[in-house]
Amino acid sequence: MKQPRTIRIISLMTHVVTAVLRNESLTMSGNNVRIEELGGIYVKFLQLIVLNLDPSNQIGYKQLLNVYENSHPDPIDIRRYLRFQLKPEHFAKIKTIEPKPFATGSFGQVYNAWLWDDRPVIVKVLRPSVIRYLKYDLRLLNILSWCYNLFDRQKMLNFRSMFKDFRRISLNETDYIREAYVADSYWQDYQNHPHLVIPRTYMELCAPHVIVQDRIEGVSLTNLLSLQTSGADAAAYCSQYMQSDLHLLLKVVGVELFSKALVGELVQTDPHPGNIIILPGNRVALIDFGMSSALTGNRLAFYELLVQYQKFYSGSLAIEEFTLSALKCLAPELYTAIEQVDGLLTQRYSLSIFDRLRSAVKEFFEDSNEKQAVNQMLEQKMIMKILFFGINKDNRFGFTFDLSATSIWKAVQTYFVLVGRFDPSGAPVLQVFNEVIWRANQNMSQIAGSPRAEMTPSEALETLSCWFDKISRNDPWLMSKLVGGYIK
Repeated sequence: MKQPRTIRIISLMTHVVTAVLRNESLTMSGNNVRIEELGGIYVKFLQLIVLNLDPSNQIGYKQLLNVYENSHPDPIDIRRYLRFQLKPEHFAKIKTIEPKPFATGSFGQVYNAWLWDDRPVIVKVLRPSVIRYLKYDLRLLNILSWCYNLFDRQKMLNFRSMFKDFRRISLNETDYIREAYVADSYWQDYQNHPHLVIPRTYMELCAPHVIVQDRIEGVSLTNLLSLQTSGADAAAYCSQYMQSDLHLLLKVVGVELFSKALVGELVQTDPHPGNIIILPGNRVALIDFGMSSALTGNRLAFYELLVQYQKFYSGSLAIEEFTLSALKCLAPELYTAIEQVDGLLTQRYSLSIFDRLRSAVKEFFEDSNEKQAVNQMLEQKMIMKILFFGINKDNRFGFTFDLSATSIWKAVQTYFVLVGRFDPSGAPVLQVFNEVIWRANQNMSQIAGSPRAEMTPSEALETLSCWFDKISRNDPWLMSKLVGGYIK
């Protein structure tokens, strides 16, 4: 049973990682994926990538969207399952439950139910296949991440740190008591919000593998995305049939996502289309809090990167400043090392490493041999992709980006792509940045006081030495441009 699963995971992972590292178009069409047979980590991994696929390159793209809500369920006798999981007095409060799930995700499947007072609720249970396969799958992914890290010559992404965070959030997602507390805290925070709805969680009815919440009736963004892919106008549909402004509600979700990441304790980090429900009367519901995380590290660096995104979406991008902000946020150890040593060097030399780095980034951006590809990325608002595969092609700058906070960055990327599917102009995203940055400025003492990376002078010099060694191997001309004049 495990061997075919192992082959599918290795095949899919290798296919995706190779496409990402080569900046190639990713396709998941045909027989590459049999969604109805997938579960657990496999479905979770698919959820991370399906939204980033180009629908025009995918045969059966609508079927791929099923990964968010309608993957093949585990066969469960749900009443027997609940009787085993819940205390008798709690089980007695669930008056009726439908025998088949109406939605199935990566780790859980969801049933319609009614409480003792006929109140409609949903009952979410952990899939038995997850319990059976999770540890095995994580061990396999651990081995694969080690292999990818070993054989990746460019060393631009740290697959080991990505796996560690993926493992952490996957294990958290199996802890339904934790998820229930996060969902309840969201419900407490947003009870009086004019647009955002959080389902109430019935804490007394929750168990390690069971969550009971109010039922939300609406249209998921998965369905709207399928509608949009067919050529229809999803925003017009929401306006006509639900009296809801889709662009406004996408903005609401983005503002709360980024604001929570900056000043909140926990943020829902899985805003995929199946977890966002458009409701009548200009309201939007956010569901499923299994993936939640706090922004670790320097929140000020995250804030500064959001400011650069704001400039990008408003048409005032300075690519060299964006690159330095991304470096500060995604490669904090290297940025700190440059910062510490640069202060000493500028006392003797007229130019700093930062200034030379800015100059080199700007030059590579302006003289790119793939200008058409770069312009296409700009039109599609893929600024981070320009940094990774345009300016830093073949990792000429020797950057190793730390994606240990994978869940936060996945949430950010998912939101960008999701909004772009419904409004390619990027106008709602700019409005989000304007609002979030205004809110952040009201709490700047909290943001600026977040911990920063620290290192000794010897650690800084060692970090720079390793960085220069990678640059000299990847692009000797760039090496001379960055350090020429320092060494005589």
